[in-house]
Amino acid sequence: MKAARDTNNYRLQYDLPNTWSQKYNLIYQYILSLTLFPDDVAKLESDYYQTKILDFGVPLDSRSNLTKGDWTSWIAAFNRDQSQENAIFAKLYKFANESPDRIPMSDFYNVATGRVLGFRARPVMGGLFARALLDNPLAADVYKKSKMPSTRRGRANKCNTQ
Repeated sequence: MKAARDTNNYRLQYDLPNTWSQKYNLIYQYILSLTLFPDDVAKLESDYYQTKILDFGVPLDSRSNLTKGDWTSWIAAFNRDQSQENAIFAKLYKFANESPDRIPMSDFYNVATGRVLGFRARPVMGGLFARALLDNPLAADVYKKSKMPSTRRGRANKCNTQ
């Protein structure tokens, strides 16, 4: 953390001062109840993202105005400040509602123009529901074998090792 720290954020890369990036994978610290980083890391980053918001969202990093909608929802979801979270989700909504490219929602687009860069209606957009994982964490017994018989139909795939 010390090597990556700039004044108001953490760098895109250790040796690149005055750069930044979305630290979207911090979401898993909260989903999985880990303590890899102190909470002030997420707070510092969340505060910094508010200074980088453009018309349709937060860029992925300091190199361009491109973003991924699913990852942007992750940085919104781990934010502990409701107004900051709402500000980011409002931009995602604005993109879905006002993008000049009227296609099924894309996850890869320009946050300054709202223009889509080719991806559309991909399953990664399930990432928009990251808040639900934080509000309703996985059950402790999620890996228990079901007591109900399988209702799966069709051919079973079997591996023959001989």
